[in-house]
Amino acid sequence: MTNLIKAVVPLFARPNNYAEMLQKLAGFTFWEATILIYVLRQNPKFDRIFEDSFLNLLPREALPEELRWIHVPTIITSLLTAFSFYYFQIHDQIQKPIKIREKFDTNYIFVPLARLVGINPSESKILKFKRNRNPTMRQIFYRFASSTKDNTVVDKHDIHQALWLWSNFWVLEELIFLCLVFSLIFISFQMWLPAAAVIAICPVAAFAMRQQWPRLSSTARAQIEQIAHDPDAKASVRKVINAL
Repeated sequence: MTNLIKAVVPLFARPNNYAEMLQKLAGFTFWEATILIYVLRQNPKFDRIFEDSFLNLLPREALPEELRWIHVPTIITSLLTAFSFYYFQIHDQIQKPIKIREKFDTNYIFVPLARLVGINPSESKILKFKRNRNPTMRQIFYRFASSTKDNTVVDKHDIHQALWLWSNFWVLEELIFLCLVFSLIFISFQMWLPAAAVIAICPVAAFAMRQQWPRLSSTARAQIEQIAHDPDAKASVRKVINAL
């Protein structure tokens, strides 16, 4: 029942691991797509095309009368959109061109963690970290801040808090992406007011993402301090960074 509530009302979901975070993002994507398609269907031309498409697997007349409010093509399209975002981890694909994770991992995890364990990383070492960021992050950070391990150096509360904050951040990022895609569709059908509305949402969502940054960096700081204060973890991190 709890999982069902989280899926239907993702706003209340606090993910405890990466898989749950992806599920939360998919839940938001489903409802965002449903709302945007509903607006799009106000255009008679689009609605006619949509009704006649292969997505209309079950005509409304075939449904029980109490369920005829359900629009099958909308539900199918929204589910496919949500599944695609989930399966291809679209939030990660969107951020790659502007290197959000790379900048965060470098500036708020690698460099300050290196200094906490007694290393002042040179530019060449930072460059090597960027080239090998994923395996290095697994060795110096995720090994000690895993959401799936029972025993971790970092307190579970801080791990779960970081997952929750990042999930909110990525929800906003994917919202911007969907709004931009639908703005082009609205424009193609000459729906100028909806197009302007979804475009206006983008800077608001981007501002909200920026407001999340201090909390994300603060949570990362709490995690790396715990890693640096553990003697075994500190020695392990020093060894990995020195080897770069």
